[in-house]
Amino acid sequence: NGAVTVRGAKGAVTVRTKFGSALVDGAEGLVRVDNDNGGVKVLAARSGVVATTKFGPIHVERSAGALDLINDNGAIAVIGLLKRGVGCEPVRLSTKFGKISVSVPPDADYDLVAQTKFGKIRSNLELRVAGVISEQAVTAKIGRGGCEMRLINDNADIEIGSAAK
Repeated sequence: NGAVTVRGAKGAVTVRTKFGSALVDGAEGLVRVDNDNGGVKVLAARSGVVATTKFGPIHVERSAGALDLINDNGAIAVIGLLKRGVGCEPVRLSTKFGKISVSVPPDADYDLVAQTKFGKIRSNLELRVAGVISEQAVTAKIGRGGCEMRLINDNADIEIGSAAK
């Protein structure tokens, strides 16, 4: 119960808190954060992030590896997603209330599924779209495709953009 900060961990990191923020910076192993009532911030993770919170934003920046981020009542932002060059690293982001924004490298290759019930989907990336197109649902390829990117939002917008190398 309280804020938790972890910096420079050489291995995997697991953080569990019920009240307060969680910050993990520079972890070399997989980062797992479970926070009931606070924000989650992960910077420069090298081996993926699994994070959940019920109240507060999830913010992941300059990180590599698979992402599985679930938020009940807040925004999710992924800024500067990095490729490790080790194959497919899926991205799964889901929130009920709050905007989802994700920026990917210019050479990213994803099979995108983005859905929102009460919001719009915007992208400044070139998307190869097939099937029905709407403001609330898009199925498309980013780059050559091949790796899952699933963005699910119940009540707000989804923004997909390109991060400079």
